[in-house]
Amino acid sequence: MNRIVIRAITFVTLSWAALLSNRAHAENMAALQTMPGPTKSEFETRWLGDEITWTDETGHPHKLADFKSSLVVLTMIYTECKKTCPMVTTAKLKELQAALDTQNKSAQFVVVTLDPENDTPEVLAQFKKKIGMDRDNWHFLRGTTKETHQFARKLDLDDYWKMDEHILHKFKIIYLDFQTSHRRTLDWDHRDIAKLLE
Repeated sequence: MNRIVIRAITFVTLSWAALLSNRAHAENMAALQTMPGPTKSEFETRWLGDEITWTDETGHPHKLADFKSSLVVLTMIYTECKKTCPMVTTAKLKELQAALDTQNKSAQFVVVTLDPENDTPEVLAQFKKKIGMDRDNWHFLRGTTKETHQFARKLDLDDYWKMDEHILHKFKIIYLDFQTSHRRTLDWDHRDIAKLLE
């Protein structure tokens, strides 16, 4: 078989493969575009439907569903954190609260501790006051170690671990709109509050 014929066969083969690949990509995109989003009920169950009974900073029990409103903000911190929590997470939560106040929007802020062993309700209450967010719509929750890991998995924050007296963890804030069933996220790559609220 001469070189020209080999090249022709190779060209036809590659062209056919590219055509099939493009067709498969187009079909996948079409499927994604027509795939329905979650219903309001499914969205609520996904984020607020667990059966865990948490203890808040006042010592009272709560289910996550108790905090359902049009807008809900979820995140995780621990009170003895020296870097990520005060410098990023808490700062962004306060910035988000100020932006919502400017827009006359109300949201429930639900903050779960990564360190239930040390963050007692009393400690959480002191922390809430210390950061200047002693508002009725801010809730600091504590569960068991198992429940904490379960909640962390929900937020994709379950890869945290203890190192001496520190807890190494990621920064993530979940912003939930229960009117539209949309979720938006603040993390290391997306920290613009204005874009979050667009």
